[in-house]
Amino acid sequence: MSGMREKSADEIVAWLQGRVDVREVPLESFSSSFLDSLRQTIASSVYARHENGDLAALHFRAFSLLGTERNRHYLALAGSGSSMAPAEAYAIIETTTGCAESNVAMLQLELTVARGVGEADLANRTGVGLAFLAAQRLLADGAY
Repeated sequence: MSGMREKSADEIVAWLQGRVDVREVPLESFSSSFLDSLRQTIASSVYARHENGDLAALHFRAFSLLGTERNRHYLALAGSGSSMAPAEAYAIIETTTGCAESNVAMLQLELTVARGVGEADLANRTGVGLAFLAAQRLLADGAY
């Protein structure tokens, strides 16, 4: 897998905008408790590459999936058997770690793969490397 690398947050945003129809939404669209929880999750995740756990250093870009034909499959998957309203389906990208979160499971897996992984993470089987491989395998196996 020579040439593997983690993508920047800007590259992940570009991938997202090329994959699905989204519009950027203000973070205020989400509750403060949700954002606090997301900050805690990222700070303690395998993607956190810092020791201080400075939650204030985490910054997000949030996107809402639009109700387009291109997004139809994602929106149907998101609703646990029924179609999710477009305003309810989201992707959030943290701009320093590149960590991405979505409430659409298939899109979450795709974001994990799109983020990429460094060769060292694969070789050393770190949490980042294992998360990448698991997402790649689930998508290849047709999980969604």
